[in-house]
Amino acid sequence: MVIVDLGLAVVSLVVLSAAASQFITGAARIATLLGASPLFIGAVLLGVGTSLPDGLVSAFAAANDQGGLALGNVIGSNTFNISVVLGAGAAIVPVAIAVRTLKREALISAAAVALFLAFALIGLGTVTGLILLALVPVAFWVIRGNPPDPSDAGAAKDSISTTVEVTRSLLGLLLTVVASRLLVDSAGSLATEAGVSQAVIGLTLVAVGTSLPELAVSIQAARQNELDLMVGNVLGSNLINSLLIGGAIAVISPSTIEIGTLAAAGWLMLALTAIATFFLATGRTLVRWEGWALIGIYVSATVAVSI
Repeated sequence: MVIVDLGLAVVSLVVLSAAASQFITGAARIATLLGASPLFIGAVLLGVGTSLPDGLVSAFAAANDQGGLALGNVIGSNTFNISVVLGAGAAIVPVAIAVRTLKREALISAAAVALFLAFALIGLGTVTGLILLALVPVAFWVIRGNPPDPSDAGAAKDSISTTVEVTRSLLGLLLTVVASRLLVDSAGSLATEAGVSQAVIGLTLVAVGTSLPELAVSIQAARQNELDLMVGNVLGSNLINSLLIGGAIAVISPSTIEIGTLAAAGWLMLALTAIATFFLATGRTLVRWEGWALIGIYVSATVAVSI
């Protein structure tokens, strides 16, 4: 029944967001214990953590021969991240990026998104998937950042319990896996029952739902004026989505974006990525009206390509 599947999808999204949030919190504190740099925490650790729902949902969908849902989720998540998530942060406080490594990260993330779209348009297969996966450690090495000052991390380490944070992370990961599986099943059923394509469901309901962790992290970071962490999370998430998740989808279930909804959404993803990257990589400040503009473009364009 539509009502039952819709209810399961909503519950799954709520559990998914809460579980991923706990996983992120625990993982970030463990990273602090290990002495990881702020750039690593934002771009790599939080990028991986907040992209975990996207990865699991897309992997399950690809394994179930739901290629449209898998690709739609990646494209929709990337687009939502670079427009709504980044825009929401800018709407709270203007985002000025002065750190050279973050400017470089913006370009690397944009290149990863462009490469994923190019491969998806010509055909995601085993070879292209392996290429995307092979680029993951290279990208991580480039944006590894510098270690923090030991004196700055000393007080934070003293207040962190390794046992508590490891338990938090493992439980968060387990619930994220379970919720992701339920979301794929309910979303697939909704698409069939409502006569809506899997691609549209992936671009909208699933993509927005799996990107809620990124949105939560962005808003909280903006409120605390942790702008490097906020931008690093957005760009790191899109890097992971495009290379790691995109590569995994290609290996699990080779597919190609056909002319139509997914192709239009893919070009929208690339256009918004180019606009946001221009602001970040040229040293310009992403002010409030620009943040709202990114959000407005996302909403209107997504509605247009989904009709």
